[in-house]
Order: sequence, then C-alpha cells, then structure tokens
Amino acid sequence: MGHSRRDNATRVNKIRQFLKKLVFKILGKDPEAVVLSVLSGDAPLASAMATEFRSLVPARRHLTIRLASPNETSCAQQDSCFTIAPGSTRDIYSQLRRELRRLRIGQAAVLFTPDHSFTPLRCAVFLMCPSKILAFNANLERHHLQLRT
Repeated sequence: MGHSRRDNATRVNKIRQFLKKLVFKILGKDPEAVVLSVLSGDAPLASAMATEFRSLVPARRHLTIRLASPNETSCAQQDSCFTIAPGSTRDIYSQLRRELRRLRIGQAAVLFTPDHSFTPLRCAVFLMCPSKILAFNANLERHHLQLRT
C-alpha cells in the first residue's frame, strides 16, 4: 500500500516541472535556458571560442551575439545569430534586452582580449547576466567570472 521512493521522486519531479513551466509562463520567458556565444574579439579567435563553447554545452540552444561590422565573421549556420549595432554600453544593453527579452540565459561565453573596441559589448553582456559569464582569454582558457567582496 505504501509508495516506493522511486514513485515519490517521480511525482516530485513532475510537480517541479509543472511549477517551473508555470513560473516562467507568468514571467513571459521560455523555461528552457539558452546559452550565448559573444563574439567580442578577433574573428578567427571568436569563432574558435564559439565552437569550443558549443562542444562544452551541446544540450542547450546556442545563440551568437556579434557587433555589426563588415570585418566580422559570419555566424555559424546552426546558431541563431543576433547582430548588434555598435554604441555605448547602455545602447548595446538596450538592444540585447530587446532581442533576448523572452529568453532565459543559462550561460554566456565572452572573449576577453586586449581589443578595447568590444568593451561596451562585454560590459552589456555582463550587466545582462553577471553570474553566468564564462570568460575566454586570448589563449582560449576559460574562467567563470564571479562577483566577490
């Protein structure tokens, strides 16, 4: 007559999934998180970073963010690609909020190189998801950015 632990775990899991869908429906967001590859550096290096990030997180939907420029690499075909107009951090942040408003960001890979022309893009992405940045350096070594006191 008693329920097994497995039955209880299955029941709890179904309740969690229902609540997750309900909460994100109320918020107007997709319950499944997406991951961003932010092309914020030299085109070949940024492309290599995006490829590596796709291999690290294959189960999630991948989006690519890049600044509008004639020298910029094109986005990979399997990605949804957003081209953002260059501007101040505030302008770029506004564009990102508009483009990604219905999406929940699970993680964002950002390339950090000495090229300062991408600083507003990097800052805007950091403002969008400060605790979810996977930073890649020029050697494609990755580090999780964390706010510390």
